[in-house]
Amino acid sequence: MRKHIRSVFLSALAAAFAVALPAQVVRYGFDSTYKLASAQWTPNTGSGGEKSAKGATQINSLDLRMFAVGGANADLATAPGVAGKGRALDLTGNTPGTINGAVAQQSTASPGGFKSLTITGWMKPAAPLQKDMTLIRSFTTGPSGGGFWISATSPNALVLLLSDGPKSAKFPVHASAVAAQDKWVFFAVSWDGAAGLANWYFGGEADAPAAPVRVAAPASIGMTLTATKQMAVGRASSKSPGFCGLFDDIQIFDTALAREKIEEIRQSALGR
Repeated sequence: MRKHIRSVFLSALAAAFAVALPAQVVRYGFDSTYKLASAQWTPNTGSGGEKSAKGATQINSLDLRMFAVGGANADLATAPGVAGKGRALDLTGNTPGTINGAVAQQSTASPGGFKSLTITGWMKPAAPLQKDMTLIRSFTTGPSGGGFWISATSPNALVLLLSDGPKSAKFPVHASAVAAQDKWVFFAVSWDGAAGLANWYFGGEADAPAAPVRVAAPASIGMTLTATKQMAVGRASSKSPGFCGLFDDIQIFDTALAREKIEEIRQSALGR
């Protein structure tokens, strides 16, 4: 009887922890690539997306197809990653003024439908950020559009844009860290949809994120972000400015992570 009670207790405890753990819906580590026909892809290793097989190749609907400047298929996951570990997405070909810049993207699935959200990643700018330059985007415009979008508004400022279609909300932040060039910068933003608050975090290889910058947008309370069937890293459209630099270890969660968990993510990328 005691063994049965203990077994039931442990099962309930395990289930409680399973529910409590945040879902890592998307993770682009850029440490591996694969080829389908002439296209080069980098996989999503998070829990989101639909998994299938094409021949011997396992694919996920949130995997990203990589394009060089001008639109040709290319393996862009070639640069050394953060802390010299693994590989990073190399978008250094997107020099200022480049049209139809390099990008990693897909248009078959969406990590949308979030009621809260955390996005983390590393970037290493090789040129100053420009207004309307996209970092990460799963967003469509128009009355039935929406989703989420991180873009630059100046060389030292970013904005998180959220929308459920009828309404939208912006979470701007100024941070000197993003103006650094040729240096790995850790960035994170967590949005709590119940409170209508977002916290921005910035750090580096040697520096833990400083105190979060909190931004309120009451319009975001109760939002369920639109699923847009697209995902892009590095630029929005062929006519918009493309990010010039490297990206590594981009992760998206379906909850607003606490500061301690975000620091664990930063440390994990450094192998500490």
